Amino acid sequence: MTLTRRSFTLTAAAALALPLSGAAVPARAPGTILALYDTAAPAGCLFAGRADQRNVTARPVSGDRIRFLRAAVRPETRRIAGVTKYADFLLLSDVARELGFQVLAEMHRRRNGSTVTHSHSACADLSLFGMMPSADWPALFADLALAGHAPDTPCPRPLASLADSAGSAWILERRA
Repeated sequence: MTLTRRSFTLTAAAALALPLSGAAVPARAPGTILALYDTAAPAGCLFAGRADQRNVTARPVSGDRIRFLRAAVRPETRRIAGVTKYADFLLLSDVARELGFQVLAEMHRRRNGSTVTHSHSACADLSLFGMMPSADWPALFADLALAGHAPDTPCPRPLASLADSAGSAWILERRA
């Protein structure tokens, strides 16, 4: 995928917009952010690598999803971000609601290249939209969801097919 002026502008606008809203900046204390990913998806692995660069432990989603999430969420967890299959997003977000979380933003990329976004925050929708044209969207998503700002270290070289990969990127926050 070629970087166009439009995709660069949209990504830059997203990087600038997210930290300006109070709801978009995650808590910084250790253990307050949980990153989840699908090991079978290249997008999930790129997201996990970027989370590790941000000193956020990324956990692969495995086994019984309900037991997995209940065991992974701690009382100090304030935000959960993930790049998973859509089915995993549906199940994990439902369990997270029972644990006191709400969906802040979600983006679902389809295999045909179309993308569906939904947001409960005016700023989050813009930021997710801005990442769509970029092949390194999982790394950009990790920077915005986990660190609350644009990348300050170079993104790893994305896989050529990653721009067209299917998957869901989502952010859940604990209700106040």
